[in-house]
Amino acid sequence: MRHYILYTAILITLSLLMIFLMFSKYQSLSLLKKNIAKNKQVLSHQEEYLDSLTKASQRLKKYDEEMAKVESALPSSPSLPELLNLIQNESTQHNLSLKKIGSAISVPSEIGMTKATRLNFVVSGGYSDLKDFISDLENSARLIDIESISFSSPKEKEGLFTFSITIKVHSY
Repeated sequence: MRHYILYTAILITLSLLMIFLMFSKYQSLSLLKKNIAKNKQVLSHQEEYLDSLTKASQRLKKYDEEMAKVESALPSSPSLPELLNLIQNESTQHNLSLKKIGSAISVPSEIGMTKATRLNFVVSGGYSDLKDFISDLENSARLIDIESISFSSPKEKEGLFTFSITIKVHSY
């Protein structure tokens, strides 16, 4: 009879140990299920966000041409070679001779978060050519502000004026 009590005690102890181990595994499993559900929800939100970004990108593609215009008007860098090329081409087109180009200096900009670069240059030619040159500069795709113009009269009666021009060019 003593063996039955011993066997019963061992079986009860093993049963309690099994229940304890299974309960801890059950808790781990339930925690894993909660994590899976949470990760599925996060994944679902990320997929929705990605879909909304894709749709926004498709809508923005309709405006590629306008965005290109904005990029040319307000480039990401001052792009001085392009600016100097523009000044050279415009001055040549308007019968002005580009005599001197000063150094470009970064200055604070009054237009939002843009950057500004100030550039001085000297051209010589007639007054009406200068008016057309300035008009074309201001109407170019780039954001260019004419800050100052000074001139000196020609030494000869039919000579050319010398114009010193300071411009401010904006970039993003």
